[in-house]
Amino acid sequence: APPTLIERAACVLDDLSGAIHRPARLGVLSGSEVRYVEKRPNYPVTSFDIAATLPAHATALGKVLLAFSPTRIADGLIAKGLVQFTRYTVVAPEKFRHSLCTVRQAHVAVSSGELEVGTHCIAMPVFADGKILAAIEVQVGDPQSDLVKVSPALAVACGGLSRELSAAARGRQPNGQLGAGHAT
Repeated sequence: APPTLIERAACVLDDLSGAIHRPARLGVLSGSEVRYVEKRPNYPVTSFDIAATLPAHATALGKVLLAFSPTRIADGLIAKGLVQFTRYTVVAPEKFRHSLCTVRQAHVAVSSGELEVGTHCIAMPVFADGKILAAIEVQVGDPQSDLVKVSPALAVACGGLSRELSAAARGRQPNGQLGAGHAT
């Protein structure tokens, strides 16, 4: 059977976290919240409970997921009202929509103190056959200077996982190489 998102996420996050020496996590959209599927190293993402789902609009991972999801999902979230967690949380509807547009264009989202002051994250999408499936987020110290440092590795991780999952969804192995390292 082809590998699942959960099976591959652990390997990808181990490699990414090891390469950039920063916490990395993969999450999916669950309603208007982010559900973290895997974390490396495996410790709490924030001061919230380790099993907590977090609001999508206040996290880099959530912004990526919302940006590439059908617009009705973000519109529904905006209609309910965006909760302000810190003074940096974007809650103005037009400013939030503009933020999602920017994420769609750049394929990267940044959250700087929006959920918790002092917590900064950068995220990119994971697609399967052109549809958003998940996103990978890394925690950074300074989003402006660290964006340049972590973006290449994050892009490779997301792109590789996207290709692998797309190929698996079509029932074939990417470039005929998945598992090619095993002797038979």
